[in-house]
Amino acid sequence: MTAPALRSNRIMLAKLCVVNAERARQLQGKADAKHTAALEKRLGTGLTAKLRAADVGALEHESETLFEQVMAKFADVKYGRGTLGDTAKGDLFEVRNLSVGKQAPDIEGEDVDGVKFKLSDYRGQVVFLDFWGFW
Repeated sequence: MTAPALRSNRIMLAKLCVVNAERARQLQGKADAKHTAALEKRLGTGLTAKLRAADVGALEHESETLFEQVMAKFADVKYGRGTLGDTAKGDLFEVRNLSVGKQAPDIEGEDVDGVKFKLSDYRGQVVFLDFWGFW
């Protein structure tokens, strides 16, 4: 395998750890039987059993470690439209701040009437966020 392939494989392994952590969380949680059965059919009984027994925190930690390694060793390597470092940095932020069970980062904006607000103003309430734009 070539050096560039090995570099990008590390980031793909980190992404797989993130996906498996989410799958494990679903299988270990209170997911409905229909969803669990569909996931088991897609993944197979062997992987499903491993994910049910997996330590979600350990999978997330492994992904963080791999993203950090990519940022330290391969940050300047071209990857897609950017670099491996840019991709790893964004993915690491997502794992640490935007995963299920994490506190949402505070955001500021304006409502439809132009009134400024912060997400933290609504702590403890059910909030529906709809992000959209014209590109």
